Amino acid sequence: MDYVRVVDPFAKGLSVLWKKDLKVSFVDLGYIGYPFTWVNKHMGDGLIKERLDRVLVSTEWRAWYDGAQVQHLFSVGLDHAALLQDTNPTQSKQLRPFRFYCRWASDPKSREVIQNGWSGEVRSSKMYKVFQ
Repeated sequence: MDYVRVVDPFAKGLSVLWKKDLKVSFVDLGYIGYPFTWVNKHMGDGLIKERLDRVLVSTEWRAWYDGAQVQHLFSVGLDHAALLQDTNPTQSKQLRPFRFYCRWASDPKSREVIQNGWSGEVRSSKMYKVFQ
């Protein structure tokens, strides 16, 4: 079998080995979090940190999991960091403070909106229901 080694000149030492007749292209998923995945555990000027470990996926896989993310997890006592691949990350919504605008009170539909809002079932934790 004929294999070809592809080396990424921008990634130190990264190479991928696959069959020549394999028609697949790979994409680096990148990362979030700590920028390095390897440290040589030396102190002072001898300390070296690098991003050696990566998650490579096919372009077809990337299309299926468009929002996938890789997180570098900080590790204590190891020279390589663990990589966490999340194929379905939740988007964190920043809570905005509620603001009441006086003009809402003059809207004829405001009373109906408020009644509907307060009459509906509230989905919440069990502790909320205990204090209800």
